[in-house]
Amino acid sequence: MDIVTYNIIKVFTYIIYCIFIFISILSNKNIKGLSTICVLGFAVIYMFVFGNRDLEIGTDTRSYIENYNKITQGVLSFEKTSDTIFYVLSYINNYIGFSNLNILLFIAFIFMFNVVLFSVKYGKYNSLYILFSFVSCFFFYNLGTNILRQGLAISFFLCSIAFFKNKTLKYLYFILTILSHISSVLIVGVYFLSKYLKIKTGVIIFIISIILSFLKFDFKFIVNQIPFFQRFLKYTDEDGYLASVYDVGFKPKFIVFNLFFLIIGLFIKKYIKFEDDNYDKILITFCLASAIFFLSFNIPFSDRVGVYSWCLIPLIIFPIFSYKFKNMVNYRLAMFFILIIFFFAIQ
Repeated sequence: MDIVTYNIIKVFTYIIYCIFIFISILSNKNIKGLSTICVLGFAVIYMFVFGNRDLEIGTDTRSYIENYNKITQGVLSFEKTSDTIFYVLSYINNYIGFSNLNILLFIAFIFMFNVVLFSVKYGKYNSLYILFSFVSCFFFYNLGTNILRQGLAISFFLCSIAFFKNKTLKYLYFILTILSHISSVLIVGVYFLSKYLKIKTGVIIFIISIILSFLKFDFKFIVNQIPFFQRFLKYTDEDGYLASVYDVGFKPKFIVFNLFFLIIGLFIKKYIKFEDDNYDKILITFCLASAIFFLSFNIPFSDRVGVYSWCLIPLIIFPIFSYKFKNMVNYRLAMFFILIIFFFAIQ
């Protein structure tokens, strides 16, 4: 599937999805069976779009195929990789007899399966809304076509949130999260930490991190002060190759973006009066993950840190679509159009 076909299917599918959501909001009816069927239908479309794309779609796609070939040829051993899940999936794909290009479809299947499982389990009667929130966000397509290992990690992490009342499954998904991409220890760690903090504390940390990032008292500064971390200097050198090909420095647009959804979360807590301990943890986790992101602005590929905060956005706005309150139709329509704007304006 070439880039033109990919974009046409992507936009056309989204427009159809918008029609479903618009009708659902106006009718104010949520039918679990119909919602689940629609979610499965759209998920299958996205799975095939992600899994059958050309190698030119996604800057890291070719490197995944190269790593797959190294794994199946025995060049890259299990001991030399930290992303265990990708190694295991590559081995299974090769054992079944599929081609190297089928690994993309295999990963897309696991990714979308987890997203659907999360949407149905966490969203229940409103699973159609929560999946819509995901596909409206620019990072969703990046997870499905480019940063695949992070996509797997985030999909497992979301499942851990969906099964937060089941300790066995929750911790199993946490383990799968970290095994998918080692950087995901950040989001798992702050999620555990959120249990011991209040929302007010999270907001304060959020604000302080913006100030520190602006003053350049960030992770780059810290890394440069610690001898043990000297091997990471290639990621922080402003004159280095990575910095020359990737925009580094203070990024107000990302701060405004994250702040916008934090304000929505606080609005939901105060005015809609949505009381849920797990929602509080999600909001605090968003604050902490955002703080880590802001302090990473001077490091190339900081957006790959930012995705750990962005993946929580659908959960933050979810009460607007699921909770019954005064003027809820107006709020839902407002959020619906905001998501549409984000889809077409931020890609």
